Amino acid sequence: MATGKLYLVAGASGAGKSTVVAAIAATMPNVVVLKKATTRPIRSGDPNEDAYAHPSLVNFKDNSRFLVYATNGSLLYGVDVEEIKQILNSGRNAILVSVHAGARRQLEELLGRDHVVEVFIHRDLTPSMRELLFARGGLRRLVIRERIYESLATGQYVPDYIIINERVDLAVKQFRLIMQANGPSPRKDFTGAAGILHIVVAATGVLRDVVQDAPFALQGWGRAYCKKGTPTPKEADENSLPQGWMEHRLFGRVYRLDPSDVIARVHDLGVAFVMFSDVTSARELQGLVQKAGFEAPIHYLHQDQKQVDDSVQDFPECEWEARLQHARELQERYECELILQAHPILLVNGVEGALDWVYRCINERPRRH
Repeated sequence: MATGKLYLVAGASGAGKSTVVAAIAATMPNVVVLKKATTRPIRSGDPNEDAYAHPSLVNFKDNSRFLVYATNGSLLYGVDVEEIKQILNSGRNAILVSVHAGARRQLEELLGRDHVVEVFIHRDLTPSMRELLFARGGLRRLVIRERIYESLATGQYVPDYIIINERVDLAVKQFRLIMQANGPSPRKDFTGAAGILHIVVAATGVLRDVVQDAPFALQGWGRAYCKKGTPTPKEADENSLPQGWMEHRLFGRVYRLDPSDVIARVHDLGVAFVMFSDVTSARELQGLVQKAGFEAPIHYLHQDQKQVDDSVQDFPECEWEARLQHARELQERYECELILQAHPILLVNGVEGALDWVYRCINERPRRH
């Protein structure tokens, strides 16, 4: 019986997939990096040629051990399924880089859902990287890249995990965390759910504000966002927490929330949102909502450092340093604490991506029968 897992590493050109995988393979001897099979002729001097195996066309098409996941004219691309099974049955893990989107479903059918994990690696384009991609594949390569990110931002394509490759060492660290996880994948299917509360956990940042405000941009959907009460510390001390309410404090501010009100909104609307900077409170509310019979996925909202830094501009200058330090600490802690237990949101288009995500969740709320 297979005990290992197959990790599909996806991402657009220039995201750093090969760099991250090479670092993982060099430090984790139990990992095998698979060669992709192709009938494409061997290219002389291609530095990536070692990443491919070249079975004959007859063997590829007629031998059931090869799974064809992509075609390009008369050329075939695929993977040796028998090799993967042997690796997984031996208790080792396998990594397959740059897989076509349709391969995951086929591999899950062959190997079992629990043995296939998809990791998407993202890195923003710098001007120099844009020039390099254009030199490699022209406008076509750049267009493909944007289409991939559009499908991510709108939820048409949902990998198990998303790593934002701002620094290679951190990306490798996150990949190791994913491979060490023993729990189920965060990718979930909410088909048939009676109602969904989307719990978003994020450090202070620009995109956090966008997600909070998005429901108010749609007529009649302001109630989809559950606001927390914010009494002053003095007011909170003078007025004890009502029975059943939740409270957490951050930067000397008090945040209070009535879970029964949240559950009532989910019941009435079919979908609702709530934001937290506190992981413990997020999990507490998740348990209460699930106990009431509704789904309550936790999402981790990743923001790049500039977005976090920009968030302090609305506060007194004397608070900037402390708030920045706290936001950065939260961001780093969430990377480790939530990446294995929540679905990371990749907002590849910044503000537009944030709006796309919220509007999609609202429009795809469970239908009442």
